[in-house]
Order: sequence, then structure tokens, then C-alpha cells
Amino acid sequence: MKTIFLSIILLTTSINCFAQSADTSDVIPKSYKNNIQVGVLAPAGLFVLQFEHALTKRISYTTIADCEYHYYSKDHPIDYAIGLMPQLRWYTQKKKGYNQGFYISVAASTLYEQSYTFGSYNPQTSDIRLNSGYLQSGYYYEDNIIKQQFGLYAGAGFGYQWLVTKRLIIDLGYNIQYAFFQRERFKNVPVQNEWQKPDHNANDINTYMYFPFQINIGYAF
Repeated sequence: MKTIFLSIILLTTSINCFAQSADTSDVIPKSYKNNIQVGVLAPAGLFVLQFEHALTKRISYTTIADCEYHYYSKDHPIDYAIGLMPQLRWYTQKKKGYNQGFYISVAASTLYEQSYTFGSYNPQTSDIRLNSGYLQSGYYYEDNIIKQQFGLYAGAGFGYQWLVTKRLIIDLGYNIQYAFFQRERFKNVPVQNEWQKPDHNANDINTYMYFPFQINIGYAF
């Protein structure tokens, strides 16, 4: 979480300096109601495709699709997550054109995740212990446990969007969303392999919260 916030702060500072030098009446002669964007974090395994349409000068509708993956090890498949987030934005600043400036957003998200880990399980009690190789009586070890999770989330966010040249647009946004529906299962072990409501860990907000953020660059039209 600290890494995300630090990245946002550093990127905001650098982009803002560039935007101030580029955002002149000569550079932005026309405004555009639509834009399409891609995420700049693709080399890190986060692919984002975003489309925005202005409903009015201050309000827009955005659809954000993302896919995240990373290679777990040579012996395990790829972990991945797929998400879709429709979003409604309200731009607070009275700027020239559409879809520009600081915005506040409300959004809902659907998220599907599949991950691979190891652990032990007890078929008598249906207990499962992830990331644990310690075997008590009645427990069996599995080095490739497939965990699948599906959730619906809703919440609010904020961000800033720049039209830095005639067509080039940059978007930096952050969202905080709560899970109002979640189901998970452990696909390939004989316990908890049916879809069920997960147990929320009060000490780990990531078990019931979702924090999507976007750092995108795109084309206005």
C-alpha cells in the first residue's frame, strides 16, 4: 500500500510539472468528448484498457477493464486477475473542454482472481492452512493449491486527468471499494472446493476491500 501511494505522489508531481508547461490555449485548441487509454504499468504485468465518454462538461461515464498476471515459479502456472469497473466521474474544475482536471468518482467492480500456493488440509475437519508445510495429525500437504475468488465491489475514488497536448491525455486515479458479495473455493483439494463465502480477516483489509488504481495514457477524440 505504501508503495502505491508513493508511486502516485511521485507520478503526480512529475506529470503536473509537464502539464503546466504544456497546457496552454495554443496547445489545446479543441476539446473532445471521448478518449481511449491504456495502462502504463503493462511491463509490470498490469494491463488496462479504458474508455471515457463525456455526458456533460462536468460529468462522464468510464469503463475500465484490466488484467493482472505474474509468473509464480517455473513449476506453477501463472497467477492472474481479471476485472471490469464501470465508473461515473464528476469533474470539479471549470476548465476548457471535456474530461479534464480533478474528479471525484463512484464505481462498481467485478473481480475474478486465481492464485497458486501451497499448504496443508484436513479432510475430516475441512480445515485448510495456506503457506504452511507443518503437518499435524490428520493433515495432508499439497504444493499446488489453486485458489479461485470472485467478488462484487462498490465505492468512491478521486483522480486527475490532463489533456497535455492536442490529443494526448493522461489519467491518474485511485479508488476505495468494499466487497458486498464474495465467493471463493480451493479447486484441487478435497476440502472447501465448493463456492462459499470467505472468512474475512479483521487484520487484513485486503480480504474484503479492493483498491483499484489507474495510471493511463491515451488518445482523445
